[in-house]
Amino acid sequence: MLDGVEKSIRLATFDLQREAALAGVEKTKQLIEIRGTQRKNWGYDRGKGRVLTPMRAREAGKVGHLRKGSYPGRVNTGHMRDSVRALLQRGEKRTIASFGWIGAKKRDRTYFRAQERGFDAGGFRRRQKVKPMFALRDARLYVQKVVIPQLVRKYKNRIIKGKY
Repeated sequence: MLDGVEKSIRLATFDLQREAALAGVEKTKQLIEIRGTQRKNWGYDRGKGRVLTPMRAREAGKVGHLRKGSYPGRVNTGHMRDSVRALLQRGEKRTIASFGWIGAKKRDRTYFRAQERGFDAGGFRRRQKVKPMFALRDARLYVQKVVIPQLVRKYKNRIIKGKY
């Protein structure tokens, strides 16, 4: 009997971690879409001083559309947002669930990390100071404080009712 309960708990724990990681992915994407750089106009410098040429945005259904600012979020090409993924590693004794820019190229991760933490002028955009986004940090806190307690109640009730 204890073997069956232990197996149920292991399966419930894996499902709980999977759901928590996927909730973290969705929250991170949502935060990237709504947290801007605090600048209305941005783009790339063509060597004409402070005149910025708008960057092209390639969002769904708007290929080639010129975007004049980063308000409200940080989605220009969608690459940073679409690179957020979950990773589940299951072993005999331990299961690890994580989310973030997993599998992204090193150069991309460096840029994403700079957006996450913010940077002063001289970084990726020479004459601009960019405020931190804190999408991963706040998504992690959301998962810890909101999602995990809900999932624990959900799976605890399933185990008690014998649905695993």
